[in-house]
Amino acid sequence: MSPKPLGFRQAVYSRFHIVLMVCAAGVTAAWWVSGEIEPVYRSQARFFMPAEFDGFSLRSEQPNFPTGPKLPTSSTEQQDSILGILRSAAFRITVSDALKDKQNTEHINSEVLRNNVDVDVDKFNMVVVTAYDHHAQTAANIAGAYVTELQG
Repeated sequence: MSPKPLGFRQAVYSRFHIVLMVCAAGVTAAWWVSGEIEPVYRSQARFFMPAEFDGFSLRSEQPNFPTGPKLPTSSTEQQDSILGILRSAAFRITVSDALKDKQNTEHINSEVLRNNVDVDVDKFNMVVVTAYDHHAQTAANIAGAYVTELQG
């Protein structure tokens, strides 16, 4: 007579010690790898260019009244021009020079900004600057510097 094949449950229970060892090794490896990796922080700054700009007149009060709430523009030409400015090498140099005045940002240069900063337009027509760094405050300073320098 040939032996009866084991069912799935019986096979697992008969080798339960092996299953436990494999799970323990996996958890230990994940814990060790996560402890070795240096954290990377992400910071975002969002802004938009309004679709309508308020006028200003010294002759009449009519253009000085607000016409409505400021809403983001959906003009792809304007958005593309802003993205072109924010992604340019000259603007990265301007931002890196502005960041050199802040503390702990001596390592920031144009090449670091090119590799660690993403600029895009989200689905709400807002320009999103995303900065990555190993220090949370530095990532926040970089994202804020992009907006500040563009406004200036």
